[in-house]
Amino acid sequence: MTEPKARTIEITPSQASGSYSVQVGAGLREEICHAIPDSCRHVAIIADAQVRELWGEELLKALHPAHAEVHLVEVEPGEASKCRETKARIEDELFGIGMG
Repeated sequence: MTEPKARTIEITPSQASGSYSVQVGAGLREEICHAIPDSCRHVAIIADAQVRELWGEELLKALHPAHAEVHLVEVEPGEASKCRETKARIEDELFGIGMG
């Protein structure tokens, strides 16, 4: 059986003024470093503790060949962490490492 190829889908949240593209499909983790331009100095992975536990180290390894410094920013799992305070903490952390 052949695995489905990656495809790009457009996401438009109901409360947002714009949209963004997301790639989905099998094998993307292994190819992710090729999506990072050589001029990129920093890459941030923002994930909750559960996602970090499942995929964090694997993503860090997959991004290692990229020419950028990779940072993992962890947030608390659940809807309660989707708030202005968490957004501010993420921004502070990203600014502190030279992103922004």
